[in-house]
Amino acid sequence: MDERKTVITFSDNTTSSFNWVGEINRQTMIDAELVNEYGQWITQPTRVKIGNAVTSIGTNAFVMCDTLTAVEIPNSVTSIGVAAFFSCFALSNVVIPDSVTTIG
Repeated sequence: MDERKTVITFSDNTTSSFNWVGEINRQTMIDAELVNEYGQWITQPTRVKIGNAVTSIGTNAFVMCDTLTAVEIPNSVTSIGVAAFFSCFALSNVVIPDSVTTIG
């Protein structure tokens, strides 16, 4: 699989790949039809492996994603925005690489 793609595994064990370049944010989630226009999750992710083309995780990117348990962040990411993982109560497995210099 292309390492630039972000792979998301959902609660029904299906996976989808997204080619996000630069930043993952709330608008990219809406554009990918993972979140509706009101900011509510349409399909709940359980695992996210962020691709090497992503350089930042924006404000509120995964906010209120109740089922998210694990996130893999590559060395290409240098910043994580405010409340990027706010209210992700199931999140128990995330390693923030040394490349991240800013956390909002």
